[in-house]
Amino acid sequence: MGNAFDLRAGLGQVRDAAGAWRFIREFFEHWSRPLRDGDGCDEAEIRRAEQRLGIVLPEVLRHGYRLCGQRDDLRRQMRLLLPHELRLDAEGKVLVYQEEHEYVIEVGTRLTGQADPPVVWRAPDPMTEWEPYLPSVSWAWVEMALSESMGEEALFDILWWDAAGVAEVERRFERLAVPGYLYAPEPGRNTGTRWFGGHDVLLRDDGSYACARCRTKAALTWLHETLPGEWVVHPEG
Repeated sequence: MGNAFDLRAGLGQVRDAAGAWRFIREFFEHWSRPLRDGDGCDEAEIRRAEQRLGIVLPEVLRHGYRLCGQRDDLRRQMRLLLPHELRLDAEGKVLVYQEEHEYVIEVGTRLTGQADPPVVWRAPDPMTEWEPYLPSVSWAWVEMALSESMGEEALFDILWWDAAGVAEVERRFERLAVPGYLYAPEPGRNTGTRWFGGHDVLLRDDGSYACARCRTKAALTWLHETLPGEWVVHPEG
């Protein structure tokens, strides 16, 4: 059965939170597991977290938790915290809701009073400054769905590449409409992550290497045969 969902068109239509939720539903349906009962956190759980922290969660963050906050496939690399794990930074201005699985970085949203506020990251040291990450919580949920899908190891690989490999990706695949952001934990490691996509192929350019996630094993085989460079996870192709 073919894949009727077009990653490029879907991301191109993410202009607000409603577009983000629409994309996430379709992405889960075609690339992972469709949303189902039990994927979301219940309202009482969210309210208990708010009472404990003495805040009201930004509305878009609350909606994300209600929609899919219980899904294990959002806790592979950058782990989505459960409501009872949410925490504030020392100044009480940033709500931390995500952390790298080895606790290399933490991600949070500024408590600006906006429904869909900007997202920031830092090394887990209270002395470090928060750095800009993504323009809104809704885009952060989209990025989370894309990046955490890389945890499907049978359909995932890492490519160490050179200029030829980068040029081939730029020639064969379309740049996806995901805002540029610094994914790497070390400032200056790259100038910004880029996403590319094609039929059944999703690529994240992290600088000296790319992370690839395919929808099918056939697409991954084709990718191994198409892109030059050193494949890490499935070196046999």
